Amino acid sequence: MSQWWFASENFTNGFSELKSPAKADSENRYFRDAQKLSITAEKTWIKDNMDQLFNKDNDVIIASKYQIGSRRIVDKIHYLKKNYPKKMAIGPLFHPNIYATNDFKESSEAIILQIRVYDEDGLSNKEIEAIQHTLSGVGTASSIAFPALAPIAGLATGIGNSLVSLVDSLNNHDKIIDGTIRLDINKPDNQGYDHLQPGFLICFGDDINGKELYLGEDKQIYSGNDERRHYEGSSYIVIRIRRAFLESPDYEINEHAATLLTEIQNGKNGKSTKAISFVKETIDSYTKFKKLKRVKELKLKDTLTGDEQELLDELISDNTISDFIN
Repeated sequence: MSQWWFASENFTNGFSELKSPAKADSENRYFRDAQKLSITAEKTWIKDNMDQLFNKDNDVIIASKYQIGSRRIVDKIHYLKKNYPKKMAIGPLFHPNIYATNDFKESSEAIILQIRVYDEDGLSNKEIEAIQHTLSGVGTASSIAFPALAPIAGLATGIGNSLVSLVDSLNNHDKIIDGTIRLDINKPDNQGYDHLQPGFLICFGDDINGKELYLGEDKQIYSGNDERRHYEGSSYIVIRIRRAFLESPDYEINEHAATLLTEIQNGKNGKSTKAISFVKETIDSYTKFKKLKRVKELKLKDTLTGDEQELLDELISDNTISDFIN
């Protein structure tokens, strides 16, 4: 019995058998330094109508958190829909990516992942409509995907703060799925580790027996050996891990900005001792970048004034950036 199960990305006759995440899939499972990695939410299936007593369907929100090493945990929202009927698959999601990098580091040790699917009752019809409108905008979707950006993203009055409050208080709403897993990086098999490896993770709403369950190529769960039937014993969400970098170019900027704002807010609320160090680190990186950019500008000039040459000499001798100058 377990809430989390794993399926290989190699399907046989359209199906992949569920197994424990502690079972290594193949020798090709390892993620190495400088490789690409993406973790995406693929499809969700909800068993029950949490609002049937109120004669309406679920108001579904799908959110995630992840942590690598000591990095600040940042909330992300992948889907938000009012009155979505039960027993209908949800996907693809408007912002599927939970985590992505084009420069993986084995020293990270592990990725801790939390997936939350809830029936929310904290937003009004007007607020839901405003958020749905925002999702249709190319430049504003990130303000929903990263709730920390919402209050400063030019959303309708109060919507940004409402979204942040909703994510902070999800536990007060009706839980559909809420699961956390630690995915260890490049650990040996048969030693109790849940492995980070290419394939599919399935998080169920309850602890279930995954024996004789299969993931179909349609990203839905099926039961039975001879005749496959859609599994309806529990709600579930399917997550894919692959060697690819699937984000837009502004992803890392948005993520870092959301992390920075989260640290600042937590520091103001007395919840974090890392806020100052993270802000200083961010400003330090920005300052170094500006110095390097100025070095490049000066080196590209045909002639330099005396002041420009003096500045260039100072920058080249600056110990904080000298290692990055050719």
